[in-house]
Amino acid sequence: MTSLTFYGGVKEIGGNKILLEDRDTKIFLDFGMNFTQHANYFTEYMPPRKCTCIRDLIKLKLLPDIKGIYREDYCKHMKLKDTKDNSIDGVLVSHAHIDHIGYIHFLRKDIPIHVSKETKAIMELFTQTGAGGFNEYTQINPSFQLIPKKNGDGLKRRDARDGFEERDVRVFTFEKKFRIGDLEVVPYRVDHSLPGAAGFVIYTSEGSLVYTGDLRFHGRHKGWSYNFVQKAAEGKPEIMLSEGTRIRETGTKTEEYVQEQSAKEIKNKKGLAIVNFPIRDTDRLLTFYNTALSNNRKLIIEVRQAILLDFLHNAGVQELPKTDDRTIKIF
Repeated sequence: MTSLTFYGGVKEIGGNKILLEDRDTKIFLDFGMNFTQHANYFTEYMPPRKCTCIRDLIKLKLLPDIKGIYREDYCKHMKLKDTKDNSIDGVLVSHAHIDHIGYIHFLRKDIPIHVSKETKAIMELFTQTGAGGFNEYTQINPSFQLIPKKNGDGLKRRDARDGFEERDVRVFTFEKKFRIGDLEVVPYRVDHSLPGAAGFVIYTSEGSLVYTGDLRFHGRHKGWSYNFVQKAAEGKPEIMLSEGTRIRETGTKTEEYVQEQSAKEIKNKKGLAIVNFPIRDTDRLLTFYNTALSNNRKLIIEVRQAILLDFLHNAGVQELPKTDDRTIKIF
């Protein structure tokens, strides 16, 4: 028997946490934070209490009340009765926006997280440079642990200087089938504002299921999204689950339009041109890089964007400029 349980993402933007069960296999489709619900209780300056975070987030219905899936170090400290026996077989990540990955931090490190190579690179950026204390997506810094001091004189609280532990992050290849327990999964590229976004055709014992987080048809790679639509249809799905943030909109501006208008605004102007865009929006970064190039200007990026470019190049992404490009400067 196949079943779906929705712990987020219904009649709300983001926060996708969809439990898919088929025979003896359980996986989550994304494990994200809902910004609106989270902001009802917390702010940047008043985050969850680390010492009771799992209990608090379950009580506030921000995390699913499921035993066996949360970090052992947290559960032990909070005296939560937890067991591996009721754990899940993996998390299938559509893309690396916080509303789709934000609560992975709280999951056990041995639960496989299935991602594209670009998504892994962005998760590594969060892990290494994120602020707020709940950004451990590819590694874990065990908390609430006492370990021997190096000189052997007593104990000390373990911290980041004592080393991290790796999560079980597994990189899939687009359009190549892989298995999670009883499920067969085929991931496809879709176009989004950050690289590595995926849609999935999932084959269950009761037919196929199509899942996608955010996708768009007005970016630089709209062909990816149209290809996914075609492949999804060929899979003859019984169910389709899709993000519907702008489902009622009938038109939008393309990324090419943004680049054209940016170049027009900056042409023949003197002085500094200031633009703003999300760090992970590499399509928009490329837009302003091309704009700077065509106007004989320099594009100044911040350190985290530079780190992300290095991570993505190391992951094999070639279409983005490198940090040592003559048009790029780092602030």
